[in-house]
Amino acid sequence: MPRFEGSVEAESLDASATVAAAIGVPARSGLRGAGWSTEPIAWSPTGLNGRIDFKAQRAVIAPWLVAQRLTGVARFNGSEVVFEEITGELGKGRLDGRLTVSNGAAGLAARLRVGLAEAELGAILASADRPATAGRLALQAEIEGTGRSPAAFIGSLTGFGTIVLDQARLVGLNPNVFGAVTRAVELGIPTDGVRIREFVTGALDNAGLPVSKASAAISINAGQARLRDIVIQAAGAELQATVNLDLADAMVDALLTLNALPSAPGAAQPAVMVALKGTLPAPKRAVDTNLLASWLTLRAVEQQSRQIDAMEQAAREAAATAPVKPAEPATPLAVPESAPTAPAPSATSGISGGAQAPAGAQVPAAQAPALPPPITIPAAPKPRAAPRHEPATRANAPLNAPLPPLLGSQN
Repeated sequence: MPRFEGSVEAESLDASATVAAAIGVPARSGLRGAGWSTEPIAWSPTGLNGRIDFKAQRAVIAPWLVAQRLTGVARFNGSEVVFEEITGELGKGRLDGRLTVSNGAAGLAARLRVGLAEAELGAILASADRPATAGRLALQAEIEGTGRSPAAFIGSLTGFGTIVLDQARLVGLNPNVFGAVTRAVELGIPTDGVRIREFVTGALDNAGLPVSKASAAISINAGQARLRDIVIQAAGAELQATVNLDLADAMVDALLTLNALPSAPGAAQPAVMVALKGTLPAPKRAVDTNLLASWLTLRAVEQQSRQIDAMEQAAREAAATAPVKPAEPATPLAVPESAPTAPAPSATSGISGGAQAPAGAQVPAAQAPALPPPITIPAAPKPRAAPRHEPATRANAPLNAPLPPLLGSQN
């Protein structure tokens, strides 16, 4: 079997096209065009044996992902091609990796191991229309797949890995947005609709979220990468995230939830959700303020309730501490001048309810009103003597004859 050795140096190198040419796979023009081809892969390097050292000042991995000072070795061994001893710089960090590609009964098989350390996240995800996100990125991953066509191969990718972010500043996630929107609502901004969403979107861009450390595990299945076990240590707010990446087109679908720090245990927290969807490195962003609007409405109701309670409590305290007002003196009853003066009590015939004031005297103000005049009860009349029976001699006297005088009369 013929054997060859050589070296290649280039100012710029299309890394993906070089690998595709080495194994006989048609190159794909970028990651934003049509889907991957379903045509069978025609393996070409059968029978080659040797090595080629390569070096490039600039190696394009993807339209938005460029490595600097990339070096490595390509080894050809019959039905297998190995790219090893790969080193370089990516995002000003150290890049290393190894790629093995072989042809078997199941079609094209490949295994990739890649490592990245101390890379600057802003240098990797730089965007012209948005400020750069800062932080140091570390990545370790292993990916493998098998397929008879490029589309089948990409759809079969599986793997695992870890990603760590240190001392980062995530733009578009201002932790002070909750204080800003609360003050704006107090000044009269409406709490629902387009107005508050525009205000929140502008406030989010005013500052970045400080993240001392964030880590996640990478799970790859059927060409889809998902971040799980995400732990984010942020200052000024809490951040939760779900992130999915389509490896075929570098399409990201992420949902970030920014929560205010709890003011008290068990207290409701305002939250803003930010959705990122589209092709890296600049997916489209959409801000959802429904959770924030609900919290603002609840906050307004609680404030009104507290104000009512405070007013009622103040009224109760004022009533409890108010001085007791002294009772006003009783107003004396005015006796009309024409009213009859009560007669003096009689010693023999009157029944009096008490001592009477002299006639015409004024009733003192401190005394009770004057009693009514005493009632005089006359003596009962003596019983009259029973009539005498007339003697029988007068039985014939007329009925209208005068009666004889009573006994004891002087006439």
